[in-house]
Amino acid sequence: MDLNHALTLINDTFFEKLNREVRPPEELILRGSWEGLTYEQMSDMSEYSSNYLMRDIGPKFWKLLSQVFGQPIGKNNFRVTLERLESRHDAQPSRVYPVSQAHEPVPFSVAITDAKDGQMSLQQGLQEAPGFLAWTDSTDILEKCDRPQEIATLQRWILDERCRVIGIWGLSGIGKTVLAKAIARQVRDRFQKTIWCDLSQISSSEDFLSFLAPYFKSIEPSSEGVAEIIKELRRQSCLIVLDGVEKILQPGQLSGHCYPDYVNLYDLIRRIAEDVHQSCLLLTGLESPRSLIPLEGYHSPVKSLQLTGISQQAAEGILAEEQLSQQESWGELIDLYRGHPLALKVISKWIRNLFNSNVSEFLTHNYVIFEDVSQIFERTLSRLSDLEQEILYWLVSEGTPASLEAIQLGIPLVIYPVDLLEALESLKRRFLVEAIQSEGASKFRVQPILARCVLDQYIRQVCGEDSTNLPLLKDLSVSRNWIELRPSTLATVRLSQWFQHDFDPEWQPVDILFSASQRPAMRMRSTLHIKGQDVIKRFKHVHFGQPPSETTIALLLAITQETDSSTKICVQAQPAEGNNSLPDKLRLILRDASDAALAEVDTQADDSFIQLPYFRGEAEEKFSVQLELNDHTHTEKFLI
Repeated sequence: MDLNHALTLINDTFFEKLNREVRPPEELILRGSWEGLTYEQMSDMSEYSSNYLMRDIGPKFWKLLSQVFGQPIGKNNFRVTLERLESRHDAQPSRVYPVSQAHEPVPFSVAITDAKDGQMSLQQGLQEAPGFLAWTDSTDILEKCDRPQEIATLQRWILDERCRVIGIWGLSGIGKTVLAKAIARQVRDRFQKTIWCDLSQISSSEDFLSFLAPYFKSIEPSSEGVAEIIKELRRQSCLIVLDGVEKILQPGQLSGHCYPDYVNLYDLIRRIAEDVHQSCLLLTGLESPRSLIPLEGYHSPVKSLQLTGISQQAAEGILAEEQLSQQESWGELIDLYRGHPLALKVISKWIRNLFNSNVSEFLTHNYVIFEDVSQIFERTLSRLSDLEQEILYWLVSEGTPASLEAIQLGIPLVIYPVDLLEALESLKRRFLVEAIQSEGASKFRVQPILARCVLDQYIRQVCGEDSTNLPLLKDLSVSRNWIELRPSTLATVRLSQWFQHDFDPEWQPVDILFSASQRPAMRMRSTLHIKGQDVIKRFKHVHFGQPPSETTIALLLAITQETDSSTKICVQAQPAEGNNSLPDKLRLILRDASDAALAEVDTQADDSFIQLPYFRGEAEEKFSVQLELNDHTHTEKFLI
C-alpha cells in the first residue's frame, strides 16, 4: 500500500461514516506520520505549530480513525493497520469523489524537498494546488440539480462578472444547497481554494474562525480575523460557500438581523461584499443578511438569486419517478405546490401510497395537508416576527389578494404605514408573500400550499391544549344521537371551571369547527383576535326547529382571566359545520342577571359570524346569552 492508497481508504471510510473528507491538518499528519516524521518536523514544514498538531489535531484525529475503523489506531501503528485493512477495502467498489478531482495529491517527499529549498511549504504544497477543496459537512454531494438556467446565471456572475458575494435564497427544500454544490463543482478549477462550511455546525464567530484557520496560514483561531481573511482573499482566489446563513440571523424579528454571537461573521460578509479582492463568497439561506440588501444591484458585485420552483419538465420528472397516474392532472398538482421539489417528492409518495398513484383523486381533496409537507415550511414560519405573523394570518383569512390599503384597514391591529411596509417586504424576502398586479393595483397574496400550512399553524395556536387531535372521531363527537346519563345542561355554566379545563360535554373544542368547515379561512377570520393560547375557547351547537328543516348555530364563547377576580369575555355566533353563512334575522343578545338587555347584534346578508362587544365581569357575577331566530329562542346562562 502506498500513501495515496491509504488516503483513498481513509476518505472512503470518512465519507461513508462521517460524510466528509480528510481535512488539511489531518492530511498533513497522515503524510508526515507515513514518512516517520515527528510533530516538530511536520510543524517546521508547515504553518501549523507543533503544539497545535501534537495536542489538538493529532489526538482527535487518531481517536477518530480508531472509531471509524473499529480498532485502536495511533501514529506508530496506523500504517500497519491500514495495510491489514486494504484487502477488505479492495473487495468493495471504490466511492467516486467528484469534488476532490480538482487536483492530484502533492507527493509528500516533493513537498519536503521544495520546502527545504525555500520555495514551498508542505501546507502550501497541499493547499495552493489548483482547485484545492475543503468540502466539509456537505451532505449528498451527488444529488441531481436540474436547474440549467440558474447554473448558467451563477457561472456568469462568478466567472465573467467576478462577483464578490452571491446569495441563493429560498424556502426550505427548494434546492439551495443542491444548487450551491452543483455550481461549486463546476467552477472550482478557477479558484485556488474552494471551502464549504455548513453554518448549522458553527456556534459563534470565533467557532467559524477556528474552522477557517487551518485553510489560511495568517489566521489565528483566537483573533477576530476579519482583516486577515480579507488579506487572504486578495492574495489568492478562493470560493467560500456558507450554507444556511439563517443560522446567524435572529428569529422573531424582521428578516436579516444578526445574532450578537455572530457579529464578526456578519461583519465579515459585509466586508467581503465591500472590499476589492479576487475571491467569491457564495451564501445560501432562508433569508438574506440585511447589510447586503443596499449593496445589491445590476452593476454591483453583490447579487441575489431568488430561488423558486423547478421547471415543469423537472417537476414532471419527479412525478414520473414515483410512477403517478392521471398525467393530465400533473400540471394542476405542480401548480398547487408551485414546483417546490421537496414538497412534490413528499406528496408524490403520499399519493402513491394512499391514493393508488391517482393524482386526480388526490386533487379532489386539495385541502389535505400532510405533516411531512407542513414541516418543510415550519423552519421559515417559526422565524416570523409577531407583526409578520399577524399579517400572514390576515392575508390567509381573506383568501384573495389584498391591497396595501385593504390590509391597513382590515387587519385588527393599529399599524403605522411604515411598519406595515417593512413587514410586507420582510415576508416577501422570506418567500411567504407574493406581490402581484391586479385590477391596476399592487396586491399581496400567499401561495396556496403555504396558506394551508399557515392555517394549520393558526389552528394549533387557536386551539392550544383544547385541540382534540382526533380527526377521525370529531364527527361522532358532534352527533345529537348520544344518550347522556347526566341532565342536559340547561343549568348555569360555571366559567371558572373552564380555567381548570373542566367542560360540559356539550361545549366542544373549536378545532372541530375548522376541521369540518369547507372554508376554514372564514373561521380563521372570525377568530383572529381570540387566537392566543391564554384564551379559553369552546363552542356549543344550538338547534332551531326540527329535522329536516332544522337550523344549527355554533355559539362560541372565549374567556381570558385578566386578574384573580376579573374575566374578559367574547361571544360569537357562527355557522355550524357545512355552512358558510348565518341565516337571516338571527339575533344575538347579552343580558345581565336581572334579564335586562345590555347589547345585541343582528345578522346582515351573508354574514359569516356575528359578535357581541367584549365585556368583563367579576367572580360570581351572572349573565346570559340569548339567540333568537324567527319564533325560536335559546338561552344559555353563565356564572363567572
